[in-house]
Amino acid sequence: MPYIENIRRSRLDPLIDELSLGCRYPGDLAYVITKLALAQVENQGGKRFSNMATVDGILGLVQHEFRRKYVDPYEDGMCYANGDVY
Repeated sequence: MPYIENIRRSRLDPLIDELSLGCRYPGDLAYVITKLALAQVENQGGKRFSNMATVDGILGLVQHEFRRKYVDPYEDGMCYANGDVY
């Protein structure tokens, strides 16, 4: 989960802020995420099943948590404002 200690956030947030300024298009974000995932595999010892499985699992959990905390509340609000379809 992305809920890391504040001391670690303070080290990473400036790097993320600077990097995010360069992500003008969806493909830019996909590129950055891909490069970070590949770098993580290499930093953990290279192309081994356990390293790839760890990164794949993290990406899945990040997607799930983004939907749960960011997308779903927006969708719920729009459903409430405009009426349910189901």
